[in-house]
Amino acid sequence: MALSDWQQNFARLVTSPPGTPAHLTGELTEAERAWLTQLADSRGFMVSRLLQRRRRKECLREHARLTVSAAGRAGEGDLVEAYLDSFPSPAPLATLEAIRFLDMVTAHTDDHLVASLAKFERAIVDAAEERMRRSDDLPEPSIDPDVMLRLHPWRVIMMPARAEDVIVSVALGEALPLLDRNPVIVGPGLPSLWREASRAEDVVCSWLTRPRTMRDVTRVFPGFEPAVHGLVQAGVVCLG
Repeated sequence: MALSDWQQNFARLVTSPPGTPAHLTGELTEAERAWLTQLADSRGFMVSRLLQRRRRKECLREHARLTVSAAGRAGEGDLVEAYLDSFPSPAPLATLEAIRFLDMVTAHTDDHLVASLAKFERAIVDAAEERMRRSDDLPEPSIDPDVMLRLHPWRVIMMPARAEDVIVSVALGEALPLLDRNPVIVGPGLPSLWREASRAEDVVCSWLTRPRTMRDVTRVFPGFEPAVHGLVQAGVVCLG
């Protein structure tokens, strides 16, 4: 067989879920196909496949700890297995693995708490990566009255209770008294990447369902300019 066929088939065998039949492609001879099929069923190769899958689970537990824990408590622990089955090849970076998993959870879970935590951890990963690209001494931006304000699509999360209470209860496995709505903002300009939104910030973010100008904000919400400046500096609202 060609070297490329060998590499592709071998990688497919390693990343496929243990116990699944080998799906071989390419121009293989009968002897080559038989050898690869026998390899896939061997005890040693099964261990390699299990170890590869275990490493990816550990990666998710490290980089999406709250979501994985909450999913388990909500009876959705199979979301991790479903993710590994849907994406058999690992992402090149741990953060990309986490993002891919969190996006899948957000799209498929029916549990409000699990969805909120997946969005929250997704936003944290994104904000942390942007902070690494930012200058440490960014000046506070001046906002022209006619500049467009755009809400970042990932950086306002509605938690079902105070964010600190949610994080602690999930981490410790404790019961959580759920509320209807508790807004949290996430951004690279915040000291710890996230915090509870103020009332003014919540009002502005809820109103920015489409791009608006600073002039629009001051006309509808007089005195809310400091809240807008804070959201821009945090990276929750973008200019232009």
